[in-house]
Amino acid sequence: MICLDEFRKYDFTNLIDQYVDFDPSYSGRDKMAIRKAFSGLVKLIYPNKQMTEKEALELIDFAIEGRKRVKDQLYIIDETFLENKVDFCYTVKSSKKKVNVETLERLNDADLSLAEKELDEEFTESGTRKEKEAEPSIVPELREKEIIIRDNQKGITYSSLFGDYLHGANDIELVDPYIRHPHQFRNLLEFCAMLNQIKQKKDEINLHVVSWNDEEHTPISIDNFDEIQESVRSVGINFTYEF
Repeated sequence: MICLDEFRKYDFTNLIDQYVDFDPSYSGRDKMAIRKAFSGLVKLIYPNKQMTEKEALELIDFAIEGRKRVKDQLYIIDETFLENKVDFCYTVKSSKKKVNVETLERLNDADLSLAEKELDEEFTESGTRKEKEAEPSIVPELREKEIIIRDNQKGITYSSLFGDYLHGANDIELVDPYIRHPHQFRNLLEFCAMLNQIKQKKDEINLHVVSWNDEEHTPISIDNFDEIQESVRSVGINFTYEF
């Protein structure tokens, strides 16, 4: 406690300026709140101020998310705050990359809404799966991108992650050494369900999985792979595997 009390004499708020530039929409009060939260986190986690840029940006994201959560509630309480709405983003000085910060609860709401919408579109009101109509082949514009999934973020679907990149693919090889536990086999089955969702009904997909397991548990894996192989054959997915 004496050590923590001693640190109250020090001010680490200006360290943030080494890493990022704030968006012009931030008010002075917003910036100070973020700086103080960042300073407190540095004192607790990196008291010697020795941290990488990645580590510093993690603390900055956390501090900005906390301030955004406060501001979102203020928008609800008093709509006049919306007249000077803040764009909670920053620019990384080293790379000039613009980063937008969102609260986890809003990300979860958005992702869950998208997942529910995708599920609703697959079924009729009676609860039976809709017959997919033939759609014109549209090739989406594919680009290399980075997707950051936050701790405890929900609603991320295989379709949103990989769907656009697998449209029209007939031969897919999936390499994953860690398909051995029940939840991992369920994930693989969900991946197969996504392939069935994005392909045309008449098309067939060859999916080959390369995995690994120790000798003791290989027979259980074989049973699970064989079960998946049988399950997806009827929907036009030719599933094969090897260790």
